[in-house]
Amino acid sequence: MYQHMKRIYTLLCSIIILCSAYAGRAQNITYSVVHNESARDANFEILGKVGANYLVFKNIGWKNIVQVFDNNMAEPSNERLSFIPEKIINADFITYPDYFLMVYQYKKNTVVYCDAVRMDANGQKMGKVITIDTTRVGMQPGNDIYSTIYSEDKKSVLIYKMHEKNERLHVVTKLFNSQLQLLDSTRSVIPFNNRRELYSPFQIANDGTIFFTKETKPGSRENISELEIITNTPKSNIFKSTAINLNKNFIDGVHIKIDNLNNNYIINSFYYPEKRGSSIEGLFSVIIHKETYAAKTMFNRFDDSLRLKINRSNQYRFAFDNLFLKNIFVKRDGGY
Repeated sequence: MYQHMKRIYTLLCSIIILCSAYAGRAQNITYSVVHNESARDANFEILGKVGANYLVFKNIGWKNIVQVFDNNMAEPSNERLSFIPEKIINADFITYPDYFLMVYQYKKNTVVYCDAVRMDANGQKMGKVITIDTTRVGMQPGNDIYSTIYSEDKKSVLIYKMHEKNERLHVVTKLFNSQLQLLDSTRSVIPFNNRRELYSPFQIANDGTIFFTKETKPGSRENISELEIITNTPKSNIFKSTAINLNKNFIDGVHIKIDNLNNNYIINSFYYPEKRGSSIEGLFSVIIHKETYAAKTMFNRFDDSLRLKINRSNQYRFAFDNLFLKNIFVKRDGGY
C-alpha cells in the first residue's frame, strides 16, 4: 500500500512539474486599462518600443495623448500633451532607441504653423518646442502643407513644403540631424502649371542629399512626356536638374528609391507607346549614379506570354492596366 501511494505521489508531482513548465511557455494575453473616451473622432498611431516602454499616440477630438505601456503592458502614463494646441492638422513621428521626434501642424488665425519637439520614452518633452516654418493661408481651411521624411539611417530628417499660390510653387526645405539641430535650409519660388507639371514626393539620402522628380505632360489628361530628376546637396542652395530621355515613350507617375549602399537613384514607372488611350507597354526603369549623374535607362516590354500569366482571358492585352507599382527593394549588388 505504501509503495502504491508513493508511486501515485511521484506521478502527481511529475504532472504538476510538466504543467508548470508548459504554463511558463504559454502566451499570456493582457488587456490594457479601459478609458471612457469617445471613439468617434479617435486616431491612433503605434510608435513602438522606445527605451523600456511601448508608446502609442492618440488624437481624440481636441486631446493629444501619449499612452505609455511597460514590458508587462501595465500603463504608467496616459497623459495629454498640454503644450500642443487642441486642434492639430497632422502629426509625424520618427522613433529612435531612447526618444522620438514629433512634427505637427496646426492653424492659428490665418497662419499654419509647423512645430517639432523631442520626447523621451515616458512621453515627456525634452527641451523646447521648435517652430520649423509658417505659411499664411488666409481664411481657407487648414490643410496638410508640410511633409516629414528621413534617411534610411535616420540621421537626416527633412521637413519641407511645396505650396502652390498664384501659379507659383513655394518650396521650403529644413534639414535636421537626429537631435533636431538645424543643418541646412532653402527657400525657392518657381513658376508652376498644375495642369501639366507634377512633382514627386521628396526623398533624402543618408548624406542629406534631397532627391525628387519633375514630370511634364503635353496636356492635363495625357501621359507624361518629359522627366527630370532634381537634387539638392546640403549647403549648396542649388537645385540641380537632369533630363531623362524617354525615347519618345510616355510614362505614368514614377516610383523613386534611393540606393544608399550602391550610391544610386532608382526610378520605375509603367510606360506607354502613345500619349493618350493606349495600354501599358512595359516597365520603364532608370538607374542614376549619385555622383556622376550617369543614367542607365531601360524599357522592358511585357510580352504576351507574361500577360497571359496574369490574365488568361481574351483581354490579356490589358493585363497590366489595373496594376500599380508599390515597393522597390534594393540588393547589395546594385540590382533591385
